Amino acid sequence: MTEKLQHSEFMEQHRIPSVEQHEVDRERLAITHEYITSAINELRSEKQRKCIFMRFGINYHHDYTLKEIANEMGTSHQNVAKHIQAGLRHLRDSEKIHKIRNFFYKKG
Repeated sequence: MTEKLQHSEFMEQHRIPSVEQHEVDRERLAITHEYITSAINELRSEKQRKCIFMRFGINYHHDYTLKEIANEMGTSHQNVAKHIQAGLRHLRDSEKIHKIRNFFYKKG
């Protein structure tokens, strides 16, 4: 026999975030987007920047496949993959990316 959940139990299990929480989340998302975009813009290679922005759909309406990026740039998808890998390698060392990591993964 299944037990009926009390209204308060149901509401607790299916909690909907408050409007204030949505505002905080929106603000965090905007700050994160700004930091990531800024870090990508600091990459020396224009090709790396463009490939990363397109691949992850940053400042675009959707993300692109390697083939779509290759067609856009007039190169092979292997070269696109190399540009993305090199760019991501540089981003891992970016101070701005470290700040984002610390913000989301801080202990305490």
